[in-house]
Amino acid sequence: MNKIKFKLQTLLIAIAIGFTTFSAFALDNGMDNKEKAPGFSYPSVDGTKQYSPSDFEGKYLLLDFWASWCPPCNAAAPELKRLYSEYNQKGLEILGVSIDSNEQAWKNKIEEKKLEWANIMTTDRGKEVSALYGFNAIPYFVLLDKDGNIIDKGFSINELPRLLKETIK
Repeated sequence: MNKIKFKLQTLLIAIAIGFTTFSAFALDNGMDNKEKAPGFSYPSVDGTKQYSPSDFEGKYLLLDFWASWCPPCNAAAPELKRLYSEYNQKGLEILGVSIDSNEQAWKNKIEEKKLEWANIMTTDRGKEVSALYGFNAIPYFVLLDKDGNIIDKGFSINELPRLLKETIK
C-alpha cells in the first residue's frame, strides 16, 4: 500500500512540475529577445478602442496571452495583480490578450478576477498571435522594454517577479 501511495505522490509531483513548465514551452519561430515585438491589434473589452503593443511604447509592457477557460491562466491572475500593483507606478503596463472564442466568458472572467489592466480578445482564437510569438500553450508571457523590444519571453509566472525586479528599478 505504501509503494502505491509513494508512486502516486511521485506521479502527482511530476505532473505538477510538468504543468508549471508546460506554459513556458514555445515553438521556435526565429523571434529573438531584444528585437522589436511583432504587432497586432484587437478590440478592448468595451469595444471602443483597439490596443496593440505599440500603444504602450514608453512603458514596460507585459503581454499576457491567456483564456478564461485556462486553469493555469486563472491561477496566475492573483500574482499578476500583485505585480501590477507593485510595478505599475514604476512604468509597467499589462496587456491581457485572450484567445477565447466566447466573448461573454472572457468579459465575465475579467470582472470576476478584477483585472484592472487593458484586455483584448483575439478574433481568431489566437491563431495570429500564437504564430507571431511562437507559442502553443497558455499562459504565455512576453516582457517588452520601453521601446517595444522583447526583453524575455516564454517564462513562467514564477519567474516573473525576479525578471521584473532585475528589469524595472
